[in-house]
Amino acid sequence: MTEEATTPAPAPPGAAATLGTLPALPATVAWQIVACGAEDGQFSEPRGAAIDADGYVYVADTGNRRIVKLDPAGKFVTAWGQPGDSGGEFQEPFDLVAAPDGTLVVLDATQQALQRFTADGEFLDLFGTENSFYRPRSGRGRRWLPVGCRHGRRTPGAARPNRPADHAGRRA
Repeated sequence: MTEEATTPAPAPPGAAATLGTLPALPATVAWQIVACGAEDGQFSEPRGAAIDADGYVYVADTGNRRIVKLDPAGKFVTAWGQPGDSGGEFQEPFDLVAAPDGTLVVLDATQQALQRFTADGEFLDLFGTENSFYRPRSGRGRRWLPVGCRHGRRTPGAARPNRPADHAGRRA
């Protein structure tokens, strides 16, 4: 299915006087996927997407906790991943990038780690667990909480920032 966009892009307020009318940018929809679910070619809460040098498209299918690979025409090729905390498993695959060396790097927002895969989904490496990757959320009222917090309340024994600790490690 192809469609061409012919509506001119709106200019920011006040820009019309200095820029004039912006020309329409023609765009063609090459393909689209509209099926929701967990089967091949379906998605549940797709988030990030990346395109590699060969034109393959990779989608972080967050709701199904997997990565989906599509060919340049949009046809399903393969998918990999399952729920879990180990290498090749996901809690919340949120974003991804096709690296120049042909590998794929996936950010799992809940694990706060990066995983590296071959273009065909073979797990290579899990890294970044020593860091804390922040990824803002939208929808469902979810939000990030600092380490030591749970449901918006301070977890007993968690450090309070900017407060000195006594010799027993208690915060004032």
